[in-house]
Amino acid sequence: RQAESEQKAISDLQITLKTKQDEMNAMILDSANDGEVREKADKYNRKKAELEAMQVQIRPHFYLNCLSLIHGMADVAKEEKIVHITEMLSNYMRYVMSDTFEPRSLKEEIAFIRNYVEIQQIRYGKEAFSFEVIMEDTIDTYLVPTLIIHNFVENAITHAVSLDNHVEITLYIVNENYEDGEYLYICISDTGTGFPPDILEAIEQDTPIYYNDRKHIGIQNSLKRLKLIYGEKAKINFSNMDEGYGAVVEITIPVQKEQNTVTNKDRV
Repeated sequence: RQAESEQKAISDLQITLKTKQDEMNAMILDSANDGEVREKADKYNRKKAELEAMQVQIRPHFYLNCLSLIHGMADVAKEEKIVHITEMLSNYMRYVMSDTFEPRSLKEEIAFIRNYVEIQQIRYGKEAFSFEVIMEDTIDTYLVPTLIIHNFVENAITHAVSLDNHVEITLYIVNENYEDGEYLYICISDTGTGFPPDILEAIEQDTPIYYNDRKHIGIQNSLKRLKLIYGEKAKINFSNMDEGYGAVVEITIPVQKEQNTVTNKDRV
């Protein structure tokens, strides 16, 4: 029965993928003037990103079923640590598989990030790195794009954490008021070796980013998503605390509350 359910989910997603591709092709063919071209290009980019997200979602159904199986076996054998980590992995994958275009509250996003951090601390050991969130409770219902903050926390763990030195990773979030409205300032920092100069240059020039001869697209995908959602109102800055020390990512986006949505007319 699980196999049938999984196959149906995959079949449904494949049909959806084909529909989305057809929609994108139709939008391109329907473009009639410059204004329409820009509008349709924006819709095309959104559909393309949605299509890519769906392609990633096809596979995890199998893994969730496997985790459920492992969890059940571990529970019967009273292997509490295995039960715990499979629960965390299942929660992680369900969140990732959810609608990535639907904004989430800071409370939800940070709970997801803490879950991810705990998994990584099991992997590296708690002595390898610490993670701290500094944020007032009054803004935990504010909405943020799903996985944007997580991507940069993940990047910090992947590239800053080693078994040689303890690394401190900090997530600082505060709301700030400017003449044109209220914004969220989000800062992810770590005490690792910082961004290499070639990486900072690639980010600034919007050229492909390579770590150890491998192309990485996470940072640039996040930048594109922020641009699509907030237009020029989204600001992001990459820097180091000092030469060869401490990567810092600063993100500023308009405040979006549960009953307030960002629309095209709100963009600059």
